[in-house]
Amino acid sequence: MFDEPVLHVGQKSRIRRDYGFAATPDELVGMSATDLRHALAVGAPDDAGLLIVSDTPVEYITEDVVSSSGVEFEVDTAGLLMLVYVEVAEWVDDEKVLHDRLQQLLSDLLDRKRCALISAEHDLNQVGAGPYLTQLTLRPSTRAQTVDHLYRLGIEIQALVNASDGGELTRESTLNLLRAGHGAVLIGQPEGAWLDVKSQLYDITRLRGKVSMAQAVARFANSGGGVVVFGMGTKKVGSGEVVASIHPVPTDGHTVRRHRQALEAHVYPLPTGLDVEIVPADGGTLLVVHVPPQLDTVKPFLVHGAIVDDRVEGAFISIVRRHGEDTIPTTAPAVHAAMSINRVLDRLEGQLDRPMRQ
Repeated sequence: MFDEPVLHVGQKSRIRRDYGFAATPDELVGMSATDLRHALAVGAPDDAGLLIVSDTPVEYITEDVVSSSGVEFEVDTAGLLMLVYVEVAEWVDDEKVLHDRLQQLLSDLLDRKRCALISAEHDLNQVGAGPYLTQLTLRPSTRAQTVDHLYRLGIEIQALVNASDGGELTRESTLNLLRAGHGAVLIGQPEGAWLDVKSQLYDITRLRGKVSMAQAVARFANSGGGVVVFGMGTKKVGSGEVVASIHPVPTDGHTVRRHRQALEAHVYPLPTGLDVEIVPADGGTLLVVHVPPQLDTVKPFLVHGAIVDDRVEGAFISIVRRHGEDTIPTTAPAVHAAMSINRVLDRLEGQLDRPMRQ
């Protein structure tokens, strides 16, 4: 009778089961990636070892019961591999096309973490409509890395791919990432028609800060909606700006209320569905303002206050909208046209509401 292979990493050991080895995320803390690579290579000499990072509590992991978090580790002749399971909306027959599409989405995140995407393969056993389970095989750098850090990278990869459906991020998917505490995966993503980031909060105890905050919201309300994130820095890349860093901002139990009050006082009308919230990020918090798309019939959204020649004019009214990364003022003819259209619609609505003569 042969002893079962055992995975030894530091002071920890795991018995190999039919599916491989299993450990919970908490058990990975402080575990060296280099040690894991060596341990997997010798833990099962007849078959390269597999470590499943399980979301099953350790006391319930048995020979027959283990639930994978979707992040696993194995070795090949070149070193440690990380397997990350994601869901994509579209089935792609050509694996190279699938790989290149996901590589484009993940490139900034993988470059920062010194990790390479080796392959992407759909689960061929899946039948029916999507989303389609897809295995990503990645080669992480093991130098000065711990396994829990690599595991967190795997979770970030899952979050980014699942949120984007394997394509580009949208306003809604970005909002979901932020709310789930995955703001770091936005690093490398461009600002644009629906995303605007600020490195710090406006000083809303002063009129300038209130007007600047209101203009940031009105820009999106007068275009197609968007997300303003306070607590992220940018850098210039080509002709645009990309998210470059996270700088958590100070928040407390009054932050949301105070910012919402500033918007209520300086944006008219207040955009429907406007949401101001605090989300976790890098051990701190970000302030996120979500502006859903608004009906054309309620535009333009006005800002009570304007910044003219670097001076704040509290008695002025300003109208701004977002175009790509730029802010453009709404012209007088455009304002007049919008108001004229709304007056016509109001009259038509009044006529429709009026009882018809028999």
